[in-house]
Amino acid sequence: MTFSAAADEGLPAPLGTIVMRVDNGTSVTIWERTTTSGMYTFSVATLTGAGGTIDTLASEHYTITSDGTYLTIHCYRAAFGNGTGTGDNIAGVRLDGVPGHPSGIWASVIVTYIVGYGGIEASRFYALGPNLSDWTYMGDQESELVLGFTVEAPDYPITIDTVPGSLEVTVDGFTATAPYTFWCSNGTSHTIGTASPQVAGDTRYVFRSWSDAGPLTHDVLCSGVNYTAYFSTQYRVIVDSQPAYLQIVVDGMTYNTTYLGWWNASEPHALGAPSPQPMGPDVRWVWESWSDGGLRSHAVSVTGPARFVAPFRTEVRVTVTTSPAGMRVTVDGTEMIAPGTFWWSIGTTHTVSAALDQQVSGASFRMESWSDGGGLTHEIVATRPGVYTAVYRQQEQVAPPVAMNWKPFLAAAFSLILLLVGIYRSWRRPYPFRGSKHRSLVTFLLFSGAFVGGEAATGILSLVTGVLAIPPLLGWGTAVDGTILVLGLVAILVPRGVQDAGPLPEEVPRPRDRGETI
Repeated sequence: MTFSAAADEGLPAPLGTIVMRVDNGTSVTIWERTTTSGMYTFSVATLTGAGGTIDTLASEHYTITSDGTYLTIHCYRAAFGNGTGTGDNIAGVRLDGVPGHPSGIWASVIVTYIVGYGGIEASRFYALGPNLSDWTYMGDQESELVLGFTVEAPDYPITIDTVPGSLEVTVDGFTATAPYTFWCSNGTSHTIGTASPQVAGDTRYVFRSWSDAGPLTHDVLCSGVNYTAYFSTQYRVIVDSQPAYLQIVVDGMTYNTTYLGWWNASEPHALGAPSPQPMGPDVRWVWESWSDGGLRSHAVSVTGPARFVAPFRTEVRVTVTTSPAGMRVTVDGTEMIAPGTFWWSIGTTHTVSAALDQQVSGASFRMESWSDGGGLTHEIVATRPGVYTAVYRQQEQVAPPVAMNWKPFLAAAFSLILLLVGIYRSWRRPYPFRGSKHRSLVTFLLFSGAFVGGEAATGILSLVTGVLAIPPLLGWGTAVDGTILVLGLVAILVPRGVQDAGPLPEEVPRPRDRGETI
């Protein structure tokens, strides 16, 4: 017949005591009483390992084992009778070798008691303590006795704290704000823990470690030691673009939306902003700055909640060209050969201009208009992508105007005047020689012909080359004409000391030379 002491299973240690584990000692001594009293000692290593055995004179067989905390005594008798006279008897059990307890610790708690055949249930309390005159009747068949060891324990104040302070902690399931102090008996076990993360607005605290290196929630023995939970402080960080949904880079990762993260205080991180970012073939976004004033890619750290914003500006593609292409235009003061492509920020003003007349490959062109209706030089406000064209029309080739060359006519007039005056004077024979009029004319021609010829030559030269053309009236050609005219007139008109005195007297015959025939 088997009886179970269920009411005694898992009994806690009495208030003011703590359970002393078997493996805190070095050996266990058992007093067994059959016909005589016997004492048996086993090492804790044996009991927590293979276990020990006892065979008594009354043929009782014991196996003694330990789970490290409690001691289990199991008995069995192959041939058994009826009545207490055949029962197994445990008078006492002592744990030795526990530091601080030189006299040993006697079994003081019955955790489990199963009564075999012939045993007495009420006697289960007799085997506790050093009174070896009373014993427990375990019974012959399949009896089992589980014993615990307790000692008086002093009370300690234990403080549970956090760094940083004022965070939540738990002690045996009770939640409190650190620092929290509770009293416990020496050696008793308690469960301490904390929550992670703990959020307070834009700041949160993440568990890092306990001072005893235990996990987030773990058991500790009450021994007068305080415990502290260490946390890392983290701040909420927002990284965004303006306008939203453009690409940003945080710690090497690219995001197309607002970045939300928790950063440890003073921990370095990297920000970046790809630029430019296309929004189609003719529109793009270009990074302008970071709200913290950093470079497009730079390192940051925080000591509090933070927001980093990267503003972008909109640029549109603008082409400035000519029709036909290849002509010169000026954009914002810089001359170039069209076409030219530019990225202009929305709302900015730019100046374009083109010359009225241009020549390309020997052909002449004149500007008619800009495609936007602006003048030769005008301003453009960038509002959208576009093409601005300076339209030119080719001009017909027109011979340059011919200035009338009066030089040949003047030269002919000068020559005619010189000729007429010379003939007249020669006919009147104003020269210092005598002879026929025919001879006088020849003399004139020899004397003034050079001047007349020079004047005629200058007229022919000016007609061919235009060098002496009039206008201009002033110039070296006119001076040459005047000089030739003056010299010719002086040479022809001024007499050489001979006046016209009427008919010449008859020539006096000159004497003949001898021998000359008259």
